[in-house]
Amino acid sequence: MDALDDQLARITQKLRIVSQRPAARKALGERQHHFHMEPKLSVVQVAEFEHAHGVQLPDGYRAFLTHIGNGGAGPYYGLLPLERWAAAPLEYFEDEREIPKDLLSRASPLRDGLTGIDWVELLGGAPRPRFDPKQWHPYQGTITISHLGATYYALLVVTGPTRGRVCSVDLDMQAPKFAPQREFLDWYEAWLDEALSGKDIGAFGVQR
Repeated sequence: MDALDDQLARITQKLRIVSQRPAARKALGERQHHFHMEPKLSVVQVAEFEHAHGVQLPDGYRAFLTHIGNGGAGPYYGLLPLERWAAAPLEYFEDEREIPKDLLSRASPLRDGLTGIDWVELLGGAPRPRFDPKQWHPYQGTITISHLGATYYALLVVTGPTRGRVCSVDLDMQAPKFAPQREFLDWYEAWLDEALSGKDIGAFGVQR
């Protein structure tokens, strides 16, 4: 068993354990996902998505979709299914038909160390951003993996220098914040570990 298979097996076991703990059933978002995973995607379904968008999903995320589930139990209000990949970018479009076909294959501008001032300047100023989302989008090259509540989302970078990293964003122009974990499976397992430890997972990823 290689490292990826071993991590997937650990996550599966931890999901089974945490779903049976009474304290976990009171966690933020539990009413939405009930610590239940949605059906897995086939390798063919994932390959079709990648071909349609001209991208290759990070290995850990692809393995999660095909071995564990396509959405369900996860940080805050749970993981979104792959078909809702554009939940955050969609905020800047009238409807899904306006989303450029190459949005995922464009390099993401998200990177560590961006200040609030950097971010506002990148978006073209406040109080409302000034850019054409069909030509350039702050969340291009990313998949929306979770809704954190209100205007907050968690994104997975799939294209660009920070590929594979998970980043939280606020549609109200706050600067993006990267999770300390280097890839999706580590981020997800860290959430499970906090749930199993009895910590308040409603504050997952927040500095204490």
